[in-house]
Amino acid sequence: MRFQLSLGFLAIVLLLCVICVYTILSSIGVQSIFSDLKSEIIPAQLQRAI
Repeated sequence: MRFQLSLGFLAIVLLLCVICVYTILSSIGVQSIFSDLKSEIIPAQLQRAI
């Protein structure tokens, strides 16, 4: 019984770690996409203003 509780606790902690890593990697990916878009959009807006 005690072994099953330890195993369940370990599985929950591992699942939380996987979710955290996935969230961090996803936010980095989204941030890089937005920075790429920003670098393309802002120079185009500046050229229209000139």
